[in-house]
Amino acid sequence: KMTTESSEFQIDEVELTEEESQELPPEEGLHDSMSEATEDLDDETLEQLQKHMHKTKVKTQIHQIVAAQDEDDEKREQYADEFVRNFFIRFGMKKTLDSFERELFKQK
Repeated sequence: KMTTESSEFQIDEVELTEEESQELPPEEGLHDSMSEATEDLDDETLEQLQKHMHKTKVKTQIHQIVAAQDEDDEKREQYADEFVRNFFIRFGMKKTLDSFERELFKQK
């Protein structure tokens, strides 16, 4: 869950197989089929549907941002670990390197 000052979002993770993602209609076709499907809806229901679609789009965008940040954090952590290891190796600090790797292994 992600909470902001005025509203709360819950990010739902959805994974599509490659086959499922290829079955999705292109965006232009989606708008055409949506207008056909919503012709018989009253204004209130249509407005609720549009709000739900907007929230879903926002959730998807937030999920993509969070996933990218998580990936960046993992990369930064790996680079920091490599830097520290290389530093210890370069200056012949074998015991310190061993201790570092033991502690790192315990954390993971």
